[in-house]
Amino acid sequence: MGMLQKYDTLKSSILLAIAAAGGLTIAPFATAEVACHGADGYGPTVATYVTEASACIAASDAIRTDFADELVERMNRDRAATGIKALQRRTSLDKAAQAHALDMATRNYADHLDKEGRDHLFRVRAFDRSMLAGNTGANVLISESGADAADIYVAMLEDELNAENLAREGFTHVGLGVVRHGGISYVVQVFTTMEGELTQDLPLTLAGTTPIRANLAGKSNEAVAWGITDAVSGEVIAKGNTSRVRASRLGTSPAAALDIVVSASTDLLVLKGPLVSAR
Repeated sequence: MGMLQKYDTLKSSILLAIAAAGGLTIAPFATAEVACHGADGYGPTVATYVTEASACIAASDAIRTDFADELVERMNRDRAATGIKALQRRTSLDKAAQAHALDMATRNYADHLDKEGRDHLFRVRAFDRSMLAGNTGANVLISESGADAADIYVAMLEDELNAENLAREGFTHVGLGVVRHGGISYVVQVFTTMEGELTQDLPLTLAGTTPIRANLAGKSNEAVAWGITDAVSGEVIAKGNTSRVRASRLGTSPAAALDIVVSASTDLLVLKGPLVSAR
């Protein structure tokens, strides 16, 4: 079996640029039928990525939700045995994991990045339209023919770095994607620490003025600013301390990331919100 592991801490590279401004699931898709063109990868904008990946997931008979369910059950059983809080499933995270597992199976590769260079965080932020995440992590595993869910879980535990993600106390939510193709299982697990949630789902594409308000996990935490960065260049393209953003400020960026700057006691943290694109 081949395994890959990834763990990211709270992102702070844009903190100063955003803070200088001072305060502050899955989205519904178009009713028109969207075709799956998985052999070519998913679309380049946030909206086309989510709609095309969702079409491929819906059309696939290779996704093993029973394997995913058993893996979560085993994981949470072991966490409980060591006094660690159980991970919660989140549909958007399952979709993010399934999209990548299906893409790897379809295009025959194994990596945390897809062939266009998009990572797990991109997928989480594309599919989840309200979560504000702190730490994130992921496991990727490719198993030989015949392995069942129990075999896959044992293989993950035998890899030190993957086992660390499975038992990491700070994670709160998990999503899994298991795809069986050509006798091989492609397994993706994504983990997040959910630190808050937008009060209103952020649309995949912005038009006009969109509200940005957040409910945060800690009672003493306070949102003090927001920033939107281009997902490719990392350039801050909009920032503010009001509770709304105008679509015109995004320019033509096909994928831009919302970040919320939070005052937590004496620290400032950057929480990762959804991806958006300009109409």
